Amino acid sequence: MAKTRMALELGMGTSLRKGDYTRAAVRAVQDALWRNSVSFAEAFGFEKSDMLIDVEIGVQKPDGTGGRRGARCAEAGRRWRDHSRQCCCYHFLRHGTQGRGRMKRLILEMGIGTDLYGGDYTKAACRAVRDAIGHSSISLFRSCGMNHRDMLVKVTIGVQDPSQVDADTVAASLPRGNPQVEVVHGGLNIADPEQDGPTIIASASVEAFLDVEAGDWQISEKENG
Repeated sequence: MAKTRMALELGMGTSLRKGDYTRAAVRAVQDALWRNSVSFAEAFGFEKSDMLIDVEIGVQKPDGTGGRRGARCAEAGRRWRDHSRQCCCYHFLRHGTQGRGRMKRLILEMGIGTDLYGGDYTKAACRAVRDAIGHSSISLFRSCGMNHRDMLVKVTIGVQDPSQVDADTVAASLPRGNPQVEVVHGGLNIADPEQDGPTIIASASVEAFLDVEAGDWQISEKENG
């Protein structure tokens, strides 16, 4: 039975001075994973151990990603392959009959955004949202025939002055789903003695919810290899 991809996460890693391809690869996997918290197993009523994770690493010298660190990277992704890009793909579910359940969180994405010179809290907030959603793709909608219009997207923005954020503008920056934006005290302002105003740093969390019923889903047939 064909696998169904639920999400794609992207990351980048470096080895700045030692020329260690494996270290760069492991850091790329960590960068991909640590930006998000995937809740598919909980939402659909399965164990995380049922999830197959494919890891693809793109480096100039694939033969340089072996050894003990290569094993670490393989263990992180369950299956190790050298390919053309850095990504983590989650596969594990097959759609059964479709029913109505309750809104369950599928993924939590986190990001940071700044306005360096303009003191624009809304601009920093929108950049934080773009940073949060720009490193992953929730592909279960396309894979399982679901509609993005059924997705609730809860956005929480943290800035030092919440009253300065235009929540409607932040909501409009979301490409899909039904956004709900809440602005709370958080983030960080950095004083700049050479400028009239501070550098604005906004943090963002983006949570995607879907009305699902765990009993309507089942584990797909596992592939060999």
